[in-house]
Amino acid sequence: MITPKGRQGSWFARWQGKDYPCVHERWTRGTWPEYADPGVDDRPEWLPFVEALRKGEALLTKSVIPDGDGPWRRSGYTGLYEIQDVRVQDGTLRFTFAKRVHSF
Repeated sequence: MITPKGRQGSWFARWQGKDYPCVHERWTRGTWPEYADPGVDDRPEWLPFVEALRKGEALLTKSVIPDGDGPWRRSGYTGLYEIQDVRVQDGTLRFTFAKRVHSF
């Protein structure tokens, strides 16, 4: 099975010739099918990332989260999803998973 390919430091991964924004499974715990990432800040990566999410698709990833500070590392891809109602409210990125398009 061909799976998405990401790059260290990128918020996107490529699958079947297209780049998709990647979202962390961690921010769905206890809220599924809602996504709620409280980490929106003033980093320039957020603007193109949110714009890409508004196109309506995202890759859901599993991640290794280090103790303390340090980058999160993707440990796998769960699926490609259609998403809807993408918004940022009070520093939290929110949207709803509408439909699984592909499983990995």
